[in-house]
Amino acid sequence: MTCGQARSMFSAYLDGVVTGKQMFSLAQHLHDCGLCAGEYDSLRETQRLVSKVGSAKAPEDLSLKLRLAISREAARSREAYLSSFRVHVENMLRAFMVPATTGLVVTVLVFSLLAGFVTLPLPVQANTADVPLMLSTTPSRRSFQSSGSGRNC
Repeated sequence: MTCGQARSMFSAYLDGVVTGKQMFSLAQHLHDCGLCAGEYDSLRETQRLVSKVGSAKAPEDLSLKLRLAISREAARSREAYLSSFRVHVENMLRAFMVPATTGLVVTVLVFSLLAGFVTLPLPVQANTADVPLMLSTTPSRRSFQSSGSGRNC
């Protein structure tokens, strides 16, 4: 085993995740190579010192900060969903508005033309004293004679 191969296995060897054959080969190399043995001892001492430090205590308000961060992120995602939904609706309406507006304009024009033809006075051959029989009549002013009672009818 070379020194490079041995150094690459130091962490795995300390963690105990090497095979038996690799462990035997590395132990043999450390016994024969003083430079690698010194480096390995230094790494093992560092691991021992770090394990003595222990774990850091979490701040008391960590759970509150986490809940606030999660709430803000949820609000941002809802906001993004609503704005994208609004954009989709606006795009659908834009595609619909041109045909709808054209249809409305054509309907109003056709109705205006038809209504104009219907309201034209049609000559009706009837008794001249009768009221004209058409859909609309032109206004006319008639005066009534008062009959002796003093009331106007």
